[in-house]
Amino acid sequence: MSKLHEIKNFKTEVSGLFLMALIVVLMPLASMAATVTFDYETLGTAWGGPHGNSPGDHIFTEDNVDVYVQNFHLGAYTGFHETRIDPAIAVFGSNQILWISNIDVKFDFSGAPGAPNKVTFDYADFGGDENLQVNGGPLLEIPNFMALNGVVVAPGVTCWVTEIPIGGNIKGQVTLEGQVGKVIVGGQELYIDNMRLDDEEPHECDYLVSHDFEPLGMAWGSGYGNVPGDLAFIEDNIPVILEDFYVSTYTFFNMARIDPVWSGFGNLQCVQLNNISLRYAIYALGITVSSVTFEYVDMGGTENIQVNGASIYIGDLASAPVNIAPGVSFQVVTYPIGGGVRGEVTLTGNVQDLRLGGQEFWVDEVCVYAGEELICDHLMTYEPLAVGTMFGAPVGTTPGNIVYVEDAILMGTDVITYGTGGTAYSFAEVVTSPTACLDDNVLNLNNIAAYFDLGAMDAPIQAVIFDYIDFGGLENLRVNNGALYIGDLHNAPVNIAPGITCQVTTIPDGGGLCGQVILTGDVKYLLVAGQEFFIDNICVILGTETGIDDQVTSMKRVELSPNFPNPFNPTTKLVYSLEESGHVRLSVHDVLGRRVAVLVDETRTAGSHTQEWLGRDDAGKLVPSGIYFARIEAAGEVHTRKLALTK
Repeated sequence: MSKLHEIKNFKTEVSGLFLMALIVVLMPLASMAATVTFDYETLGTAWGGPHGNSPGDHIFTEDNVDVYVQNFHLGAYTGFHETRIDPAIAVFGSNQILWISNIDVKFDFSGAPGAPNKVTFDYADFGGDENLQVNGGPLLEIPNFMALNGVVVAPGVTCWVTEIPIGGNIKGQVTLEGQVGKVIVGGQELYIDNMRLDDEEPHECDYLVSHDFEPLGMAWGSGYGNVPGDLAFIEDNIPVILEDFYVSTYTFFNMARIDPVWSGFGNLQCVQLNNISLRYAIYALGITVSSVTFEYVDMGGTENIQVNGASIYIGDLASAPVNIAPGVSFQVVTYPIGGGVRGEVTLTGNVQDLRLGGQEFWVDEVCVYAGEELICDHLMTYEPLAVGTMFGAPVGTTPGNIVYVEDAILMGTDVITYGTGGTAYSFAEVVTSPTACLDDNVLNLNNIAAYFDLGAMDAPIQAVIFDYIDFGGLENLRVNNGALYIGDLHNAPVNIAPGITCQVTTIPDGGGLCGQVILTGDVKYLLVAGQEFFIDNICVILGTETGIDDQVTSMKRVELSPNFPNPFNPTTKLVYSLEESGHVRLSVHDVLGRRVAVLVDETRTAGSHTQEWLGRDDAGKLVPSGIYFARIEAAGEVHTRKLALTK
């Protein structure tokens, strides 16, 4: 089985866009019913007594949450001073945060969708006392939020608090478990961020390199007897390997060191990179990855990032390209900190190999989100064949003839075509996998092509996926009646054939290149050829639909209208109508079917409804430019619309 993905061969009832989501895994982040990030208000905007407001005034609405200002109480003292939108500070916050000074702020979640079973918010306490009130219960005047840890703060609502010291102050998170509709938070020198209403438990990292388990001060590099390629350490089964660092045409190999929390950055410990790179060998886990996140501080100089062996990006990490590697997108959120930049990076896709380097650069919390197992309707593994089974010229197989059938997939052999126009027809042989990235039997293509006839499948094909190992030479790839591609397989064009897209993910392994190809669309014929090439796990996913499009069927009970504006940046409105009341699920997906955000998941009345999408995923992060699809499920019907986000 492949270390790029594990495949199970069993049938599934899932179809349409949700079936497509099985091709590449869903982003396993928390699904937020509502999140107030304070990022949509103008920086520096302030409310309160000095700004002409009165207690009870509504100041803004974000993500269907109404926000008001109220009096602050401390014994006999009543204050109504100021709350203000500030930039994130070195020790706290993401992008923009809310500063609270002797005032209370009320968050009303009654207009937000989702089950109100928990509210959380982040805070930084720089002094003074706090207020907290939930659901109109008693207004609690407290010296700090930790005083409420484990306390029932309103009927059916328990408060939990975690916090850490930050330079004489406090940073923490408050969790209110129970049915929460309204929350009042106040303080004297208080910052808050990410006030969110959760509709499910947050998804924690499946694998995490926190740098907390190596001795503080431990260092590696040229001055410590290391050479590029040496193993520095292993954490959570992920090897971390030392590598060169590049600036223009120069190569460096200086020092990596385990540092303590640095100016508020890092959990317990972080790693400093000083003209050196670290490679996080995620492929050692043997899993499919849906995304990887990490945090960093950049105090100057140049950075390196490389994903899955693609080209190394050299430059300011905040300016790295969105398409960082085939099938993997790059997204970064940054904000200034005392003389430098702090950032949070999300890599979306099957990240198997991550290389990071810098000059005055700190990294922490490299978090790997594992994907779900891939479900194949039909699967060719070559396991029924004995090692040594051969097809091709040496055994008299004729080009164009079917030579093997497994699980309704028909395979034949054909000639390989070279870039000069010449052809060859040598042999294909079942062998044991030559590297660790594929297990068991694989088919060695030695100057020959294998083709797969899928025309007899009993339903339209949603996607075809296969694994390979390439040790050199060139490859051929042809899908349906598309043009024959000749060259390195990992450079195959995205639009490989009419109506078919091609995505290739690779990692280096055993002196070769281990890869996975995803062909999205109704594939009826597939030809793959190579010279020092091994292929395995030809996975066919069926469905009742022919793919994602923006057409609405003729059903009348549910209608999803075109969004407006379209293209858009960063928000757009979706209008849908229901013939009768019922449960509605409105979600946004990317072009490969991965769920990006759930906008509605509740009962709605008959009639027309408008829902805004803010261009953010379920975790509240801005998504990259590109094509997305809105999908509505209601009254037993499913409809989609194409959305174009441009930046």
